[in-house]
Amino acid sequence: MNVTTPESIADLFNGSIMDARSWTPYYSSDADIIGVPLFNVWVTVAGVTTVMTGEQRFALVSSLYGPGNLACWLMLLLSVVIGWTLNPKSASKDTLTNDFIAAISMPVIASAHFFDQIHRQTGSRRGVSDLFSEPEWENVQMVAAIEASIAVCEDFLCWAAILHFLAGRKQQKMRMSVVIIVGWMCLSVELFLLNVRVPFEASLLIRPFIFHSVPILSILIVWFTFTALAYLIEVTYGAVLLYKHYSSQELESGNFYRRSMLWPGRVSSWMAACTGTVAGVFIFWIKYAWIYPIGRSKSVRFIPKSTVSISDLDQVVTLLAGLIALLFSMYDAVKERRKAHARKNEA
Repeated sequence: MNVTTPESIADLFNGSIMDARSWTPYYSSDADIIGVPLFNVWVTVAGVTTVMTGEQRFALVSSLYGPGNLACWLMLLLSVVIGWTLNPKSASKDTLTNDFIAAISMPVIASAHFFDQIHRQTGSRRGVSDLFSEPEWENVQMVAAIEASIAVCEDFLCWAAILHFLAGRKQQKMRMSVVIIVGWMCLSVELFLLNVRVPFEASLLIRPFIFHSVPILSILIVWFTFTALAYLIEVTYGAVLLYKHYSSQELESGNFYRRSMLWPGRVSSWMAACTGTVAGVFIFWIKYAWIYPIGRSKSVRFIPKSTVSISDLDQVVTLLAGLIALLFSMYDAVKERRKAHARKNEA
């Protein structure tokens, strides 16, 4: 099954020759509804011209990337931010809370899912470049499924910088280490696709990503690398000082960090803040100003496209779960702040 050649559909465009891919989603419109004709692709089946509808194009996109699951994930990230900033008890402990583990599970699964799909769909008969560029029926569907994973990984790059900054200001090495590892897992997806070397205009993707702009991706790689190196230097410096001069009692009491000039997170946290700002600006520019004028925007280009509805039972359940987690985080933060205020007044 192959997408029709420009000549076979030329009469559909008033006689002009136009590549079928040049009028696929986002080139024609930013419509947010999968079922509209603007998401359709012309294909040939047994020599007969037919149309791959939007539902068919996104049929292989996993329900993991449905609107309910994505909303749940974003609320879990907000829950983590609230716990690390407004909750005195959670903010003072370098522990992996339940909402944090659940929040980082999404980008971890998305990056693993991306490489699994690439491995299963490529091999001796078809390379990655062919998968993303050759307009065949199966390719169009698989690229739509893979694109969902890429979207989640790219979204987490900004969140990773935010979480690193928050943990770094509290010298929380465990949290920073986990965030750095997961952030690099997501960045590895962009690095892998950089080697594909398929321009966005010639690919089957429906939206541009960071890897489509080599200068921007190079800048982000440098920022992420310097942030990780700064963190490693901070941790190494602290370990050397601890080994030479300080006792374990001083480490536990916090005197070690107060006396140290380079405690974990002192420099890398601010570098992470700059990284998040740079990544956010670049991602927004690529999505809304690089190819498509911002005035034509009709959809949110940061979330994956799928045929899954928010009204589906599994999406409703996960949405409610995320909302409950966020509300409990807010409640716990208020409760702990009141306790801390009461202890301060008693003292």
